[in-house]
Amino acid sequence: MVGVNDIVVRYLAAWNERDAKRRRDLVAATWTEDGTYVDRVRDGRGHDSIDGMIAKAQGQFPGYRLNLVRVSRDRERGFQGIVSRDFRRS
Repeated sequence: MVGVNDIVVRYLAAWNERDAKRRRDLVAATWTEDGTYVDRVRDGRGHDSIDGMIAKAQGQFPGYRLNLVRVSRDRERGFQGIVSRDFRRS
C-alpha cells in the first residue's frame, strides 16, 4: 500500500513536471485510470484528461510551481497538508 506522503509528493511532482512523458508517467502513478481532479476552474477525468489539464495550466501560468510547506497528522482532523504556490522561475 502506498502511503499518503508518497501520493502527495507524486501529486506535486506531476503538477510541476514540464516534460510531457515524465508528467504523464507521474499522473499514471498518482491517479487511477478512472481517477478525477475537480476544482472550481478545472475538471479532469482519467489519465489523459488530467495530464492535459495540467499541461494547459502550465501553459497559462509559466513558472508556476507547487511546493510542500508542511504536513501534519491531527487526530481530530486527519491529514492536513499546507501547499504554497509561487510564480518564481526554477
